[in-house]
Amino acid sequence: MYSSTYYKKPSGEHDTSLPTTLTRVGSGWSSYTAFEGSQYAGSTSGRVNAYGLRDDGVLSRWTIDKDGRWLNRATYSGLTGVKSLALISKTATYDTFLANTVAGVLTGYLYAVGHATGSSTVIQSIGLIKDHRFHSPVYFRWGVPSLDDPLNGE
Repeated sequence: MYSSTYYKKPSGEHDTSLPTTLTRVGSGWSSYTAFEGSQYAGSTSGRVNAYGLRDDGVLSRWTIDKDGRWLNRATYSGLTGVKSLALISKTATYDTFLANTVAGVLTGYLYAVGHATGSSTVIQSIGLIKDHRFHSPVYFRWGVPSLDDPLNGE
């Protein structure tokens, strides 16, 4: 897996005067089926986290430091029925995901993933969204810079 970085001008165009990077992120990613990133920039704090869902239903979360190092891996098991995750909200202390099942059921489950407690992080199942159907067959979200993608609050 690789991490990439590029910069935009205020007009939204790619700023070619600043470096574009492509950096390999370790190895051993073949069992992961979904990835998601979260960047939160509050008035007094900020954080960057990466999430990976393995094919055995284990969700991993890493903190990415200012030098791009992936640290403090925490895991949560029991998500064997989950096919994909989409980040739908982020706050200073947790991220909220919408999850879809491997059985092809496109009703969604919400999970709030905390950040304040390190390896003992609470992952709270908020439950099934019963009144909505998801019609898109595409199970990914394009990541964009945090200024374009705030997702703050519920």
